[in-house]
Amino acid sequence: MYKNNLNNSYLDWAETMAYAYVRPFLQLNENELDYIKANSFFLTMTFDRKKIEHRKLETGIASLTDTSVQSTNLWMLYIEAIKKLLGKKYNRQRLRSQQPLVIAFFDVEESKYKSLIAANDIKGLHIHALVVLPKQHTEAFYKWTTNYVTRITVLNELEIDGLNVERFDENKGTLRGLVSYSSKFARKSSSTGIDISDLMIFPEHLHDHRPVRHVWRKRNYGLEKMQRNSRDEKRRLYALSQP
Repeated sequence: MYKNNLNNSYLDWAETMAYAYVRPFLQLNENELDYIKANSFFLTMTFDRKKIEHRKLETGIASLTDTSVQSTNLWMLYIEAIKKLLGKKYNRQRLRSQQPLVIAFFDVEESKYKSLIAANDIKGLHIHALVVLPKQHTEAFYKWTTNYVTRITVLNELEIDGLNVERFDENKGTLRGLVSYSSKFARKSSSTGIDISDLMIFPEHLHDHRPVRHVWRKRNYGLEKMQRNSRDEKRRLYALSQP
């Protein structure tokens, strides 16, 4: 019963967030779901294990379940994407509503086939994300994330070893089905009390609209650590932002 309630909480919340995000962009006779179908992507991000371990050693992270390095990778890729779409002044008030909506979850290998996930079962940690955009940026986002130059200039600077971006395809599943698939590890790990970041949402001003704490049963430590980047990470981010 708890897992079903938690699953419904994820699905209801994600659907509400996506609908609210696209509502200002709707034209006459358009509805939220059709807009989302036409202007969203399913993103899967995998990581280079050796690079992740090296970065953790550099920043003094010892915990197996600490995901701040991976969270930072997603955040840095997001920043690079919105700079490409909106320019370096992307954080101006008039542009904030055009920043893509990203709802992302951590997952592990074989989570689909296990009813519960224990800490020693965490292998192949990766990220699934729903990305929704204003329609004027949809094609540019897809071209940028799938472009070879992006992969050798941006991804090589991070700990990412794979980035798969697929257009939303209702033949493969519904919006709620996509979120359910993406959040399966978060639901199962919460049942065993694993201390791991389960949810990331961008733009940052939407963080206050996350589900109430008792639904998630644990703090989003990865996100909190991501927001307190070390001096090395800040310098690295600054270097990446330079022309």
